[in-house]
Amino acid sequence: MKRRREIPDTPPIEMTPMIDVTFLLLVFFLCTLQFKTLDGKLAAYLPRDHGAGPPTEAPEPVRVGIRVLVPGTLRARPGGRHDFGADRVVEYRVGPHRVLDRNALRDRLERLSAAGDERPAVITPGSAVSTGEVVGVLDTLLEAGYSRIAFGAAR
Repeated sequence: MKRRREIPDTPPIEMTPMIDVTFLLLVFFLCTLQFKTLDGKLAAYLPRDHGAGPPTEAPEPVRVGIRVLVPGTLRARPGGRHDFGADRVVEYRVGPHRVLDRNALRDRLERLSAAGDERPAVITPGSAVSTGEVVGVLDTLLEAGYSRIAFGAAR
């Protein structure tokens, strides 16, 4: 007697062609994707409850200039870093006023921010000013209550 071979109820499903087709579709959609550009079409939601009045002007920013008057001695520190000696003289200008230390700078900035008009501040460093000195002025502005701070180009 011959023995019968059993036929399985469900044939095995080959996954390889399905994965190939899926990746081909993914590559096709990635290659044909086009990002929509706005071309200057930004929606402007302007308040309609106010009439045509005079335009409000933005407050003049407080300009803080930093300039090195005396370069001082350069001291090497471990790790390839450096700092400057106590003979370095840095000048800070707040508008037309000139101060030579950060405490006087903070006092001047606090007097200006006491007006309560939320003026922005702009830090403009000179060419020989170090990053640490700029960060020190940034910290002083934050201590004085300024929240909108920008950086100007070095002169």
